[in-house]
Amino acid sequence: MLNSLTRFLFVSLFLVTFSHSTFAADDVVTTSNAQLPQWFYQELIAIKKDVSDLDAKQVSEGEVQNLKDRLSKVETVLEVSEKDIDERLDAQDKFIDAIYASTDRFGIIAGVLGVIIAGIAFFFSSGAKREAVASAKESADIEVEKWTIRTLGELRQNFEQEIRSLSTTYDTKLHERLDELEKKYIDSLASVQQSMSVQQDAAALLSKAYALLTSNKCIEAIEVYDSIDKQFKERKETEIERQVAEALLNKGVALNKLNRFEEAIYVYSELIKRFNGNSELAIQEQIAKALMDKGAILVHLGDLENAIVVCDELLKRFKVSDQIALQVQVVIALMNKGNTLDELDRSEEAIKVYYELIEQFKDSDELAMQEQVAKALLSNASILIKSHRIVEAVTVLDQLIEKYVGREELNIQDIVQQAIELSRKLKGQ
Repeated sequence: MLNSLTRFLFVSLFLVTFSHSTFAADDVVTTSNAQLPQWFYQELIAIKKDVSDLDAKQVSEGEVQNLKDRLSKVETVLEVSEKDIDERLDAQDKFIDAIYASTDRFGIIAGVLGVIIAGIAFFFSSGAKREAVASAKESADIEVEKWTIRTLGELRQNFEQEIRSLSTTYDTKLHERLDELEKKYIDSLASVQQSMSVQQDAAALLSKAYALLTSNKCIEAIEVYDSIDKQFKERKETEIERQVAEALLNKGVALNKLNRFEEAIYVYSELIKRFNGNSELAIQEQIAKALMDKGAILVHLGDLENAIVVCDELLKRFKVSDQIALQVQVVIALMNKGNTLDELDRSEEAIKVYYELIEQFKDSDELAMQEQVAKALLSNASILIKSHRIVEAVTVLDQLIEKYVGREELNIQDIVQQAIELSRKLKGQ
């Protein structure tokens, strides 16, 4: 309890002292600061001393009551002081508000005067500004006109110089290009003329060799064919390559006529090997004929198995070709393969090959194809008869007759007549 009282007294003393010192130094309020009584300070000192004594010795009730009375008196003085302080603060607040109000009115007046002065200044300055702008614009227009005339003159001069320079450059390049083209044309023309001359030489030799071959002067023909191969085999022109391939093919024919079959087979194989990768139709036709003749020689020699191998090679190369010249070789190869299989008594394989031929070429408009189809039907019937499959043979013959009866081609008429006679004979049995 004593400690609480002690703290309260010291806080109160601090507030009074602080308030007094603050307002004593304040000169804003016109009234003079009131001073606390002298006894108040003496009383505070005495209370502080008594508090110290109370802390040091045993306290009696009378002494506590005495101390309470003294505190009550101090509190009364404090309340009066606090009221006086509040009044002084209210007076100061009113004075400050009055100052703020006066300041606001002065600011408004000053702002209005500033606006009026600025308007007057703008009014008098806008006229001068317009005159300055007009003068500057006129000067600028004059300068722009001068600059435009000067620049156009410079551009025109530069353009003319550039045109003259380009004209000179392109004239030079044009003449150079024309000279280059003229030289290429002359060179190309010379090359073409040379190539034509070579082709004519080769053609002349081919004609000479063919004449010898048809006159059965096969040895002389072979010599000419060898001359063609030696002179022109390194040439890469398409027509000359065709002439060389033709020379090799006819050399094989000449050797075949002389019964020099092994040499003929070698020449055909050389032709096929040399032009294997050539895709020109004329060359491919020579390869197909070489394969055909090679297969025929093998059949003649009795080497039927290898003859079938050669037929298969031809079919592999050209069976899907849509070129008529190659299709003719394909249909003949199929026919020869079927006949060879029949000779080997491989009847079922032969029948299958004939049907393959018929199926592939039955709708062809080419006479050569239709003749081979008719032959394949007749050969099928013959194999079926040998196999004692008479009903099937009669059916095939009737198909042949129905398909080709009335045709005017002599070869086909002959085949149809054979089929009619054979069918009558079978039906009469």
